Amino acid sequence: MATEIKYVQSKAAAEIAQAKAEIAQAKADVARVEDKAAAEIAQAKAEIARVEDKAAAEIARVEDKRTMSEVFWKAEVERFKREVQLAYTQDYEPYQAALVDKRKKRGGTGGSEEKEEEN
Repeated sequence: MATEIKYVQSKAAAEIAQAKAEIAQAKADVARVEDKAAAEIAQAKAEIARVEDKAAAEIARVEDKRTMSEVFWKAEVERFKREVQLAYTQDYEPYQAALVDKRKKRGGTGGSEEKEEEN
């Protein structure tokens, strides 16, 4: 009977040792999977940051282009307003007369080609 008890105890100890080894292996597998998942998450976050930076740069470029276009067209509108204002005020005739005097002083003929150059 004592032999039987020792046999059962040794068999149980072997099963306990095997179970502990399996638990240790399972913990190692879990740690490996967690490390792999953490690495993939870090890589995905880096990719997201890269894409966000690229998108932000593109947005900034487009906004800058739009702003420059706005500035250009605002200047064109102001120039046109000034030309219209000049054409429909009393200042227009003296302005034109000054241009004609200027041409005469230079010895110009007053042709349409010179008018285009002055404007």
